[in-house]
Amino acid sequence: MSKQKKVSSQKCKICNKFFERNDSDEITYWGYALGRKQDEPLCYDCALKKVTGGNCPEAGDFNSAHLISGQITDQEWKWMQEEFRAIEENRSIIEPDDGYDDDDYDDPAWCYKCNRDTAFCKCICYVCYEHLESCQCTCALCDTPTPGGGLCETHAPGWNKSVQGPVPDSSEQVGKCKSCGIVFNCVYEIESQIPTPSSTVRILSRHNRKKCLRCS
Repeated sequence: MSKQKKVSSQKCKICNKFFERNDSDEITYWGYALGRKQDEPLCYDCALKKVTGGNCPEAGDFNSAHLISGQITDQEWKWMQEEFRAIEENRSIIEPDDGYDDDDYDDPAWCYKCNRDTAFCKCICYVCYEHLESCQCTCALCDTPTPGGGLCETHAPGWNKSVQGPVPDSSEQVGKCKSCGIVFNCVYEIESQIPTPSSTVRILSRHNRKKCLRCS
């Protein structure tokens, strides 16, 4: 009798994207061990950003993101376990042969258009999470259509990062300084690290400023 797959449809707590999560016992166990929260499902892309804190991912970060999100197939889990065993036994990695043809496999976490991991895909707007061709984002300071978010060609040259902070992705990040009244990026991020049994999870939290960098 074949083993029934445990899969559930989830909505990402951060980007609101729907995704299929593998709820097998082992994957669920390791997901929680690495920092998954019961009432805060994360898709693979958002899980990877959480693990890396927005920095360049290290070798184990991709595996951690797959397990935290649950966006991993049973076959990929077998390969991951084989990789772990190979590292422990100091030998080369041999992927199990289950009659699976790699040429027929489409990795859901890989963009074949820009040839990058989906967490760093250049074809997606990271403000609305729509494909750039369908993105309807506007400039953070006006209503000019700006696919991918940020500032339009009119406002971008006048933005002073040393005073106004990083270029805002959307109008939600824009505020007025309470001291001088200048428009600035009111969002700042704090990175914290939480140790787990197998690795250290980086968590990025966002907060709002009241003053620009010059007046702070």
